[in-house]
Parts: sequence; C-alpha cells; structure tokens
Amino acid sequence: MGMIRVSLLLTFLLAVCFLGALIHEEKGIVFYAGAKDGIFRITQDTVELFSRTEYSKLSVWQGRLYDSSSVYSFEGEKVLSEPLKVSHAQVVGFGMMARISSEKDTVTFFDMSGKVLWEYGMLHEPDNRLQDAGGVFINENTFVLLNDGEGNMLKYSLKEGTITPFARLPVGKLGAMYFDRGYIQFYVASSDSIYRFGEGEEPVMVAKDLPGHITGMVVIGETIYFTSNFGDGLYRYAIDEGRATLIAVLNYPVSLVALPW
Repeated sequence: MGMIRVSLLLTFLLAVCFLGALIHEEKGIVFYAGAKDGIFRITQDTVELFSRTEYSKLSVWQGRLYDSSSVYSFEGEKVLSEPLKVSHAQVVGFGMMARISSEKDTVTFFDMSGKVLWEYGMLHEPDNRLQDAGGVFINENTFVLLNDGEGNMLKYSLKEGTITPFARLPVGKLGAMYFDRGYIQFYVASSDSIYRFGEGEEPVMVAKDLPGHITGMVVIGETIYFTSNFGDGLYRYAIDEGRATLIAVLNYPVSLVALPW
C-alpha cells in the first residue's frame, strides 16, 4: 500500500508541473485517462485520481463515462456509479456495448441490459494473435473495428450481418482510434504516428515521431490529445505546429476520453 501511495503522489506532483501547458481549448473539457494506477481526471487546474480501477479501457456516451465494470454519471459535483451488465466491454455507443476477444477473434454486441444482440468473427480463422481491442460505433447499425490482428480495420453492418474490409494503414500495429463525428474523419495511431482519413480515402499522416505506443486519442479542431504509455503521459499535439507538449504525467496510460466540463 505504501508503494501505491508513493506512486500516486509522484504522479500528482509531476503532473501539476505541466498543467501550464493547457491552453484555451481545454478550458471546457475534462479528460479521463485509464492508467496503471487507476483512472485519472485531468482538468485545466488539477490531476486527480478518479477511480482505482487499473488498466481500464474507457468510453463515453451521452455524458456518461464507462470503464470495464462501471458506468459513471455526473450531477454537478456529484458522481453516481452503477455496475455494468456486461464486464470488460471496450466500446459503448448508441445503446450498445462491444466486447472484442483477441483469443477468439470475435466481436460480441450487447444491449445495455446485457442481452447478446450479435456475435461476429473477423474474416479469418481464429489465430490467437493479439490486437488492441478498440473500435467505434458510427451509428446504430455500423461498427468499425480498429484492428483484426492482421493490420486491417473492419466495418460491421450489424443488422445485415456483413463484415467488410474498411482500411489498411501502411504501418504495423495500430494502438488507438478516434472518430470525429463533426468532420466524419477517422484518426488512427500506430506506435508513434497518427493518420487521418474519411471513409474510402487514403490515410494521410498528420503526426510522426511521437512518444511511443499511443493508447488513446481525443481530437478538438486541429489539436490532437493523446496518451502514450512509453511516454508516461497525456500530450497535446497541434497539427499546424508539429510539436508534442506534455500536459500531465501518468504512469503507463492505456486509454483517453473527454467530456464537457
């Protein structure tokens, strides 16, 4: 327990040193980052431990925060939590949850009561090849999988039961994805680079030589916020500037989301 307290204290003391890097874009935003020591809440002024749930893949939908086992809703300064009906679902959206299995190479879709709606494969026989479990619900009938373990993004038409190749990036392992619903564009990260594209378009690199293994992204305008677990932190990258700035030190972050503040 003493070691955990020292680790959390060190994370906090280092993080406050970098909060000055926050600029006007972040003033109306609160970030939540899943990390080795728990889930951290990061605002313009503070970095604080929000939950002790470790290594959590986070999702947000309709003002709520989801981790691997709980959903959090916010009423002013009050935080309400309740258990999820499905554990270890990695993606939430449009009244559904998706659980991605690297072992079985399947994606299982649930409604919020925990009822199984569909389960689909990945266009190849299960091969036990690990992939980062990520994706996004585009609408109530479309889900895009970040990585099938073989370098392909896949598009699932849920009601029709069809799976089609969506994109293939000229890089190796993919670690994070963000969907900009305003501009209908995808941002996909390899270990240290970020690509942007719309459906049917060729991916264009918008950032390179970043701190290694990007694990989460949030995009606001032309600014990308990302977590790097080799870089131990939350970073801000302005596309027009071409420079990454450390915002907050985090111990091995694995995901990043944002909510209005």
